[in-house]
Amino acid sequence: MSSNRNDADFDPEDLRKHLELVQAVIARLAQSSTVAKGWTLTIAGAVFGFSSFGERWYLTLLGLAVILPFSVLDMYYLHEERLFRRLYKGVCDGAVPSFSMDKDEFQGSVDSRARIYFSWSVIGFYSPLAVAGAVVSLAALLGA
Repeated sequence: MSSNRNDADFDPEDLRKHLELVQAVIARLAQSSTVAKGWTLTIAGAVFGFSSFGERWYLTLLGLAVILPFSVLDMYYLHEERLFRRLYKGVCDGAVPSFSMDKDEFQGSVDSRARIYFSWSVIGFYSPLAVAGAVVSLAALLGA
């Protein structure tokens, strides 16, 4: 394993601070992913509920339209989080210069965005919501 650190200049306090900085980014990305899921559920649920109550099936299209952009945003946050987790590991291993936040060198070591999009944490959340919206839309259309 190669190290970019010079043992003579190594300061454990700098390492600790660097790890704290990377961990803070990881925590913000994880929180943003959770918020994207929360907003999707809130908006889509409200629109689906209102459309079924008012028998306005076309409003469910708005709820369904919200799902795609939020799922893509969620996928982006998860991809970035995985890159920063690799950066964290690189900092621990000594393969990253002090205070570097360049995660792009780990691009090849994480799953592609398409693979992340079709993971259980994205598709597993958003596809049942889309199916529920389609069922509500169909029920409102047949009831109208």
